[in-house]
Amino acid sequence: MRRGRGAYTRSESDFADLRLVADAARAAGKPWVLPAWSASEKTFALENGADQLVLTMEHGALMAGFGAALDETNALAAATRL
Repeated sequence: MRRGRGAYTRSESDFADLRLVADAARAAGKPWVLPAWSASEKTFALENGADQLVLTMEHGALMAGFGAALDETNALAAATRL
């Protein structure tokens, strides 16, 4: 899918190519999946009828989970110092 443009950057041209794939899958009655890690990819997938979305990478999910636990603990620690 590079189409001579270099690496995928979520550009309008990249989304135009993905739209071709989505349209072809729909025309063939086939489901399609998009690894939609950014808000723009999630929006694109939802607007274009993706059957499934991969919402995050495992490293991102771990980081978000550990980050939320750390934030909660820091907030509790700050509250107990009052």
